[in-house]
Amino acid sequence: MAFAVATAALAADKTKSEEAFDRLAALKGEWKGQTDGVNTTLIYTLTANGSALMEECRPEKGPEMITLFTVDGEHLIAT
Repeated sequence: MAFAVATAALAADKTKSEEAFDRLAALKGEWKGQTDGVNTTLIYTLTANGSALMEECRPEKGPEMITLFTVDGEHLIAT
């Protein structure tokens, strides 16, 4: 019971940015779909000991793109 209470207390202490990052991190894995009619694969990988989420966008045609998401204080940053 004490563990459940402690876990709930920790979850309540998360910032909105941390909560948003957690929702993004839940995308971890490989996703396939279409963007503007082009088959595209998105791969989400947690890195940096779980503090950064890497998104790899691999369209069938065109250049690959990488975006990193992380939390810096009250801000969710994508670079």
